[in-house]
Amino acid sequence: MNKNKNLLYKAKLLKIRIHDKVFKLKESLSGNGALSFRYTNIKDTQDNIFVKFLISPRNDIELYKFNMESKFLEYESMKPVKISPTLLKQGKHKTLPIYYYATEWIKGKTLKSIITDLDTPSLDDILEIIHRCTSSAAYMATFISHRDFHPGNIIFLDEEPNWANQVHTQRDFVDAKVIITDFGNAIMPMAFGYEDRGVGNYDIYQNVNRRIEGSFRSLPPEIFLNPIDTVSYNPGSAEAWAIGILFYKLLMNEDILNIQSISEYFNLICTNEIESIIKDKLNDVHQKLDNNYILIRVIEGLLKIKASQRMSLGVTAGLLWDYRFGNLNDESHEFQKKYINAGRNYPPMRPDEYDCY
Repeated sequence: MNKNKNLLYKAKLLKIRIHDKVFKLKESLSGNGALSFRYTNIKDTQDNIFVKFLISPRNDIELYKFNMESKFLEYESMKPVKISPTLLKQGKHKTLPIYYYATEWIKGKTLKSIITDLDTPSLDDILEIIHRCTSSAAYMATFISHRDFHPGNIIFLDEEPNWANQVHTQRDFVDAKVIITDFGNAIMPMAFGYEDRGVGNYDIYQNVNRRIEGSFRSLPPEIFLNPIDTVSYNPGSAEAWAIGILFYKLLMNEDILNIQSISEYFNLICTNEIESIIKDKLNDVHQKLDNNYILIRVIEGLLKIKASQRMSLGVTAGLLWDYRFGNLNDESHEFQKKYINAGRNYPPMRPDEYDCY
């Protein structure tokens, strides 16, 4: 902290002006990158912002990724459903190789701390968490693959979602009151098919599966293969896997994969041992969920080894809404099977618009 603070002092960046307000550095933020800080309004200590720096990037890739991160935040800020912090400012030091951006300070609790406080969550608690995560990730996945989607990067706002007055469809998303942070490893798959002079998309593309960053425990098996193609044709598949991992841990109070290093993970994948492990663990889930057909299909769908077979986030979020707030659970097993297999398009009309419940 002192070394970084001294550097920012010499660069005259201990204070940052945003419009008519001046913010001064208050504290370093662990878990959000080595150069992330909370800044406080000098006239109002309750008014905080988040500031992230990139100092002396080692290569163009680091700079391209940092610039892409701020662009993601700028893009997401324009969407009608809020799922990321609002970008307030981005800049570069006049003479030194120091880059930074500032966002609003999000008031809420990280999912990591929520899970810790719950200790032994009920099934209702678990479904609320998974539903909120899935809804926000589905909205994000229309444009961005986050690639570091874990409880430490997910903030639940104090405001509760208004589930009852909203309906999940393939085109409409529920505001789950969840903020996703830390887009440092995120990519925009569709951008890699376009010319990008000076933007760095091609260079980032070339390095995506050469540099494994972030929490490897939340990364899907295809990270060692061709992750760009995967998320291009099945947006949200990486986040779906991460949510499946979380779903299992909340249900069973253990990690589905007992791995301590990325090399262990790689070995499980290249030997196909991961398939038998997932299959055996999901057998235990059947008993835990008392053979609940819908929820078992959801968690099995999220944890498909092949990304092309993984249940989409949109379908998952919709099924959870139908299960929790519709009458899908009261329908016959045959109806549920057809409905899920048809991607929630059976019967042809939406269930809430059709007399099938």
